[in-house]
Amino acid sequence: MSALRILLAGANNYRWRSYQERLRGEGLDSRLVTNGVECVAALRDFRPAVLVLDPNIPWGGGDGVLAVRDDEPELNNNNVVMILTAGCEPSLLYRMSDYAIDDLVWQPISAIALQRRLERLLELRQESVAEWAVTNVSEGC
Repeated sequence: MSALRILLAGANNYRWRSYQERLRGEGLDSRLVTNGVECVAALRDFRPAVLVLDPNIPWGGGDGVLAVRDDEPELNNNNVVMILTAGCEPSLLYRMSDYAIDDLVWQPISAIALQRRLERLLELRQESVAEWAVTNVSEGC
C-alpha cells in the first residue's frame, strides 16, 4: 500500500521543511514546493491526497493555484485543501473563498500540531464520505 501523499506549498524555510520532515517521519509521502508554478506541476505528477497551501505563495498565489486546479479536471482529484497562513490581506482570503477549502490554519503551528490537524481533517473527510455512501445506498441511489 502506498503512503498518503501530501503536497506542501509554501516558503522554503525552516518551518516548512520541518513540516515535511515530520510527515515523512510518520510514513507519509510529502513534497515541498515553493511557488505556484511548481505547485501546479506537482498537482499533475505527484497527485496528492492533501494540499497544504500558503495563500501568499509566489508566482500565482494560492488563489491562482486553486483556480488552475478547478479549471483542469485532471488536477482536481478531490484532494483535501488546508490553507496555512501567517496572515495575509483580507482581500486574498476573500478571493480564496471561491474555492473548496477544508481547513484554515494560522501560523505559527508546530510540525506535530500540523500532523495532528491533518490526521483529524482526514478522519472527518472519511466520516463524511462514509455517511454519504450510507445515505445514498439506503435511499436507493
